[in-house]
Amino acid sequence: MKKRAVLSCVLAGAILLTACSSDNGKRNRSRHDDDDDSGSGFVRETEPTEEAETTVTEETHPVETTETSAAPAVPTVSDEVRAAAYADYLTIIEDNEDAIRAYNWMATVAPGSGVMAPSEEVPLALYDVTGDGLEELFLMKTETTYNADLEVYSYDPASGTSNLILSLEGFDVLAGGGGRYAIAPMDPGFLFVFRGEGDEEWTDSYSVYQFNGSEMYLSGNITKFSHPNDDYTEYVSDYSMNDAAIDEDDFEEAKAEVYEYIEALLQYNYLTQPDMVNALSDVDTYAMSYDDMHDLLSGAL
Repeated sequence: MKKRAVLSCVLAGAILLTACSSDNGKRNRSRHDDDDDSGSGFVRETEPTEEAETTVTEETHPVETTETSAAPAVPTVSDEVRAAAYADYLTIIEDNEDAIRAYNWMATVAPGSGVMAPSEEVPLALYDVTGDGLEELFLMKTETTYNADLEVYSYDPASGTSNLILSLEGFDVLAGGGGRYAIAPMDPGFLFVFRGEGDEEWTDSYSVYQFNGSEMYLSGNITKFSHPNDDYTEYVSDYSMNDAAIDEDDFEEAKAEVYEYIEALLQYNYLTQPDMVNALSDVDTYAMSYDDMHDLLSGAL
């Protein structure tokens, strides 16, 4: 996993995922090449944060002034705690085995795309998305023949139990080869979720979820809604950011900015968009089958 620094610059009530400094130089860019540090405003602050130290500009917008040049150290987790977490995760997947195996319509990506195409169903993943040094369990499951749910569990050493920190019902809908989606961790505490669905009309949604200590909450979203025009002579697209209309240039810029923060690829299905394939082609993929996950968890006990 790439280790990168993050600095959330708070401006006009929005958390901007644009680092003011980084250890690899990849995140030094602002939205524009001039002195405008306004950023895309993709991710807005919807939960209070106590760490940010702010100053007030002439526009009375709080701007975080604390800078960092190195990624924070990942906490050390003992072998005993990890074994306890894996044992609990093992119970979760065993309890949900039928529903996990029933999700059997995952589609491979386009040949030669650069992103690993699964040779089998790979509805599970382990990855530390919260930044506490202990992996979270990601799983897709279904109890129907047409849609599947995404669930993310995080083990709490204090209570000795795993908590459901993110649940997206009907995340993938079976239509043709299924919906297209990608789930990718960003900096510690942030999760990128792409989801595309539709038929005659199609919506591509790019969301960022943030961990607040107990759950992942939606902190920012951009969408592209494609549909026929009034006389059905051509397709047109409408763009939005956090429910506000934006133009195509701002949409593409915000999307590219968030791609800079992707650390890995977890679950995915039918990725064919060239820009996303390019953004994800050089990151490690963590998706795995039920049997492989079972072996991994049980082998650590």
